[in-house]
Amino acid sequence: MNYCSSFSGFNLYHTNHLRNGLYRDCLYYQVLERRSTYQLIEYCICSELEEDVSDDIGEHRRFTFEDLRKQNITSEMLIEWSAPVDLIENYQIYLDNHSAPSSFIFYNCTFPWFGSHCEYSFDKPEFSFAKQVLKRFGTDVYRLQIPDILPCYTHLQCDRTGDHGQTPGACLDWREICDGEVHCLDGGRDEEQCWQLEINECDNETEYRCHNGQCIPRDFLNDDLLYPDCLDQSDEYVILRSWIFDSREIADCYAEHDFRCEERLFRRTTDKYATIPCGDGSSSGTFSYNCRNHRIEILTSAFLRGVNVSEECRQAIASLTGISMFASYPSKVHNMSLLSTYVKLTKQHCPLVIEFPPLLFGHVRFIYKNDQSHVSTSMINN
Repeated sequence: MNYCSSFSGFNLYHTNHLRNGLYRDCLYYQVLERRSTYQLIEYCICSELEEDVSDDIGEHRRFTFEDLRKQNITSEMLIEWSAPVDLIENYQIYLDNHSAPSSFIFYNCTFPWFGSHCEYSFDKPEFSFAKQVLKRFGTDVYRLQIPDILPCYTHLQCDRTGDHGQTPGACLDWREICDGEVHCLDGGRDEEQCWQLEINECDNETEYRCHNGQCIPRDFLNDDLLYPDCLDQSDEYVILRSWIFDSREIADCYAEHDFRCEERLFRRTTDKYATIPCGDGSSSGTFSYNCRNHRIEILTSAFLRGVNVSEECRQAIASLTGISMFASYPSKVHNMSLLSTYVKLTKQHCPLVIEFPPLLFGHVRFIYKNDQSHVSTSMINN
């Protein structure tokens, strides 16, 4: 056997069992930034995406533990060859006392492939996993195209925008659950059973009760201004008193990935201008009128698709109402000529009554009547 050690890098964890019954095949990202360097964040494959992996791995070679032992292969060498951590541990146990089955299989993946069956690779395999994460978050800021996928909370069936799930990414964010507003337009499941958080009790001697009902050890109270332990940040007094500081600190979450962004809820008492979570720790009101990851555009476009009208009518009402500034439609009209054009489009292509999906509480909605003959010039931006 001839071996060559190239980039030492992608050693998967939890390949032979599900992590917490939900995830498998995990890589760890160590946060390397000026505030904190003691964070490890898991990136895993969801168990729902699990597929049968063929034993036919093509050009990749496979060996039993017995084969590896006869070739004097060490555990350290397997680490360099991107073997899964579970397999490396089992191999070391086998070397120590032969208690692991000698028939265990190691797949010697050809670069750039890795995984228990050589089923994964990256577009830029020469980058470490930390660089892969930073590249993914950093370049999203400058992308002109709307991303194909955004983080979604999948454990609740939820029609977030009224388009019945037709738009990828137009889904429920976990921060929108039990926030006091109904976001699931097909039954309000995101606000069910939330009263249990309100009556949750903590141990007064050893725990601090966050404003959202979460319990944390009292030792964590006011211990780290930049990294609160309560999801709603209510354990840090300065953040509790200053929404300005809070907003500035999370404004760059679109390009970073750490606990202060990923494990953060919005509180109306401090985030006075927060409107819709962007799914990355920031909100549409703390940095700009839109999300840097385009979540507002995706939600708004999906909301417009929930209006049961033709595409020509949808474009006209989006521009006339100003909704277009948040969606992938032409901007709000700025002159009388364009205004007249869109008014004509509504007359030609829109029904007499235009009904929007619910905006509040699952039943409050806008209804427009398409029978007005007078057009106000105040609708035009100067």
